Amino acid sequence: MGKLKEKDVELFLLENRDFFVNHPAILAEMDFEEEKGGVSSLLQRQVARLRDEQNKLTGLLSNFLETGKENEILFSKIRSLVLQILDADSHEMTKKVFESSLKKDFQIEACSLEFLDQKSLINLGDATNLNLLKSEVFTGTFNIKNLKTFFNSEKIKSAVVASFNYGEEKFGLIKFGSEDPIKYLGEADVTFVEFLRDVLAVSLKRLNHNV
Repeated sequence: MGKLKEKDVELFLLENRDFFVNHPAILAEMDFEEEKGGVSSLLQRQVARLRDEQNKLTGLLSNFLETGKENEILFSKIRSLVLQILDADSHEMTKKVFESSLKKDFQIEACSLEFLDQKSLINLGDATNLNLLKSEVFTGTFNIKNLKTFFNSEKIKSAVVASFNYGEEKFGLIKFGSEDPIKYLGEADVTFVEFLRDVLAVSLKRLNHNV
């Protein structure tokens, strides 16, 4: 194939006047000499707009791919945790794999899973002025007294607390804590804890039947 001549390109563009309309990405990559006013100036503005849109699309695609990669990693970690919980053959093992995975894989600063009877849970609720018998996730910046009651530490500034029932007068208590006062303020944390709470309840009920 012979070398393409400029005249050939000119003729092609004249015969295909909608070429750049159908291929705007090519136009965005072209260079034009700067002139004031006229068709050339209008074309430069159009090219600048196309380049800006192309950059935005490229940025969105990069963010999408990065988010997809992060979500894939998160899904893998959650799946691993769920399988470990379901594979646990005792309350002690459930507690161990739960706390270990959250600290290692999810970087939760302070986390614990406790098992209480109904009376103990009611007493804890009275001490913190929270109705822990309700199927509710409490999150945010608790007062200092409550944080110390839950975590026995003055370093914790925000937390997530949720209880669940897994048998007659048998309850579990999930606690996440952070030294960052705004760490646990979003709905995402509530959804995550609700999911873990439901998985734990199912697994522990199964262990009750196996006893």
